[in-house]
Amino acid sequence: MQLGHQCAVANCGRPYWGKTFCQRHYFRWRRHGDPLAGRRSPGQGLDERLWPYVQCNLITHCWVWTGKLDRNGYGWLTIDDHALGVYRILYELLVGPIPAGLELDHLCRNHACCNPLHLEPVPHRINLLRGASPSAIHSRKTSCPQGHTYSGVNNRGQRICCLCIAAQERQRRQHRAARKGELAIYVN
Repeated sequence: MQLGHQCAVANCGRPYWGKTFCQRHYFRWRRHGDPLAGRRSPGQGLDERLWPYVQCNLITHCWVWTGKLDRNGYGWLTIDDHALGVYRILYELLVGPIPAGLELDHLCRNHACCNPLHLEPVPHRINLLRGASPSAIHSRKTSCPQGHTYSGVNNRGQRICCLCIAAQERQRRQHRAARKGELAIYVN
């Protein structure tokens, strides 16, 4: 950084950082080839900010957001200094308001998708259980690894198999009895 030099962009006034630009304009120039890229003009509406970043996938029919993504892969856009999910913006714009107490579930499982036809308002619990988290996967299981079904008296309202636990207990008792017999031989 050289002292006394200012950014080459008109009316910027920030100190020179590299290639005659301030840090902000330098990185815009490096990323987009234009130091003014990504800058929103005052009269630019929501349509001009949304639709250039939406690409339709002809195979899955997903409207993939090619703009900024959060760490979970959801598209977002800043409106009035608030970061909002693009899928929520488009749903409310094209379908209507999201009902109170519900959240939008991506039926296509593509977080970058903002097609309102791929979104369904559901309660939080349903959204979680439809996901791919370990608890959601576990809740969808209908039988234990040995093939016993999780129903009726077999599970006592929990995700355990009483038949397998009883078999393990029998095996443990037999093993303990065999060890006692071996110890009796060594003691005598």
